[in-house]
Amino acid sequence: MKKRYTIILFLLTTLTTQAQETLYWANGSSFPFKLVEATESIVKVGEMKGDRIVKRSVPKENVLVAFNAKGNYLLVSDLSADPAQASLQIQNFYASHGPQNDLLLQANPLKVIECTISYKSENVVNYITPQGVTGSINRNELALIIFKSGDHEFVLSPADAAPVLKDASAQVQKAISQPAKKTAATEIRAAVIKTPATAVLEPSHTVEKPAEVVASAIPQKNGLSKEELGTYSQKGIKKVDEFVQYLNIISDKSIDPDKKDEAIEQALKLFLADATIEVSSANRQGKRKYPVKDYLTRLKLLPYGSTNISWNEVNYVNDLTQASDGNYYGTITGSQTFTGYGANSQDVMYSDVTRKSVKVKLQSYKKSVEGQQTTNWDILLGNVGISVNQ
Repeated sequence: MKKRYTIILFLLTTLTTQAQETLYWANGSSFPFKLVEATESIVKVGEMKGDRIVKRSVPKENVLVAFNAKGNYLLVSDLSADPAQASLQIQNFYASHGPQNDLLLQANPLKVIECTISYKSENVVNYITPQGVTGSINRNELALIIFKSGDHEFVLSPADAAPVLKDASAQVQKAISQPAKKTAATEIRAAVIKTPATAVLEPSHTVEKPAEVVASAIPQKNGLSKEELGTYSQKGIKKVDEFVQYLNIISDKSIDPDKKDEAIEQALKLFLADATIEVSSANRQGKRKYPVKDYLTRLKLLPYGSTNISWNEVNYVNDLTQASDGNYYGTITGSQTFTGYGANSQDVMYSDVTRKSVKVKLQSYKKSVEGQQTTNWDILLGNVGISVNQ
């Protein structure tokens, strides 16, 4: 198993390319070359040697696809047989812009997802769309990832991905020329979100703990400023986003069970110790409440081939307000879409949309570092309830 895992990581590394001109050959090789000219049967590629370009002639059928430094791509098979027309295509291609959003090219069914990637591993990619919808997709459903930085990453081999790139070309060009606009809420969430995946793999690098907690709740007479409350409110939204991403990791059948158990442990750290999660089902009347750990364990054992859990319209309905105990309390709501698929990961076996409410608590604690005590704050999620089934 270790040997296979190493091979997978190696392949991922070799197929991830920095933002630069790159050509991919049909045999799987890639080179930092540029297209220069093309005829019906030959393409000339250019390699920088110092301050000059060295041109080489290559059979057209040997070259699959070119990427420019901004993330756009051009299939060599789409070049005109007329040299003058091909030169114009090449010139326009290298002058073209890349995407303003990250792009996920789904192979089957064909789909181009505009988004901001919040977490990416060898198993899954979690993202937020410009409309503020959180989502997750298995890597094995993707052919290519194009990052707004100009980098790109093949998930399939370039040869296997080429037909997908051809079919998706129109959608990709539309996403580049007419990018979906981000809502204000999405901008805030994308700015503060941090991937919980790192916590799953290396929890010590992402979970900050006070060196010494002296008191879990210290009444504050003066309270926090408006700016500070705004910052902590954003952190509350971020923790809901992290929770949704953990849900997709825990419910993903393709992820190693040990990694899912680690995700459960990390998700628990987002919540108050006595928090519960309320659930309902279209197949069963009434609502039921479970401690968070029990809920997550049940989620891991669901019998679906794959699942997708997304939240949108995530906002505060009750802003953080200081109570008599000195802590702050608020409520976040969001619309959760749950979809369970069959063994082929395509047939929908179950789906529902539920309006959820999440209680949040901003509590203070004292941290002692080198003999000095300072007051710090941490926001935690509380009970998750059902507002309405849609």
